[in-house]
Amino acid sequence: MKLLDSQIRLLGVISRIKSEEEGEELCRLIQKYYMEKLDEEIDRLWANGTLTEEKLEAMSKEHFRVPSRKRD
Repeated sequence: MKLLDSQIRLLGVISRIKSEEEGEELCRLIQKYYMEKLDEEIDRLWANGTLTEEKLEAMSKEHFRVPSRKRD
């Protein structure tokens, strides 16, 4: 699998981390980015009617866990 240029640039940034605190801060920034993307997608789904109060209620009653695989 070939890395994207943006992935290579991120590896360069990661290689400059000098402390656990810097690494944690970078992780928080990346998490914040993806949380914002998730919020945008939820807003879009709500606006176009894909996500509704009824669907949220139905999802709250679903069981989404996948059985764990047995380890040898």
